[in-house]
Amino acid sequence: MTTRVMTAERVSILCGILIAMVATLLRYVANGVAQDRMILLCIAAVVVSAVAVASWRLLDEGARQRFPALMGRMIAAMASSLLVIAVWQGIRDGMVNIDGLAVLSHGTALGLLIHALASGWRRKRA
Repeated sequence: MTTRVMTAERVSILCGILIAMVATLLRYVANGVAQDRMILLCIAAVVVSAVAVASWRLLDEGARQRFPALMGRMIAAMASSLLVIAVWQGIRDGMVNIDGLAVLSHGTALGLLIHALASGWRRKRA
């Protein structure tokens, strides 16, 4: 019987999911989206938070030491994605019509995707 060990990459992706969910929740609140969607998103965020905390507790010492660097890479991916989405919206809709909350939610989601793909590729090479 094999036991799977929780990895720092998985925990960083869980944290990224939580960040993207909160960014989307802010957009829902500002745009007055149906309350049932906001409630479901809040419940999902609580569940993801609980899984992230439980996963953190399962990390060994080496994984915990790698975690801050992974979070830094994810934040860098999200920040650069925010810039890309803002430029895209500026080109598409004009610089005056940029929706900051849409940039935030789309940029964090794109940054999370880039981080997840990059983490998977790094692990396969190693």
